[in-house]
Amino acid sequence: MIEKEGNPLPKYTVDKSGIMVMFESIFDKNDPINTGDYTKNDPVNDPVKLTAKERRDKIISLMLVNYKITRLELTKILNVSDATIKRDIEKLKKEGFIYRDGSDKSEKWLVNKTKNRM
Repeated sequence: MIEKEGNPLPKYTVDKSGIMVMFESIFDKNDPINTGDYTKNDPVNDPVKLTAKERRDKIISLMLVNYKITRLELTKILNVSDATIKRDIEKLKKEGFIYRDGSDKSEKWLVNKTKNRM
């Protein structure tokens, strides 16, 4: 099976202390993922910047999952500033997509499910 996948066979050493099995590395030694050098630009791991609409849609989705989510949690999840989240929340409230319900200690986000986000 190992040869079928194109991988080298392991090398075995047997002595009185036991059996040692050595596997040859099949990884590219210059690839930063294998060397631990993460300073090189890797577009696969770069965060994808959402459009404002995509970000607001994500905020609504997150509020549906956790109606007590905070602005701080949203900034960390979406990797944007507090000011951006504040603007997005104000826009969503103004457009009638979300609103707050409850007292200062027990308030929660409610999503207007009858409002169409298309």
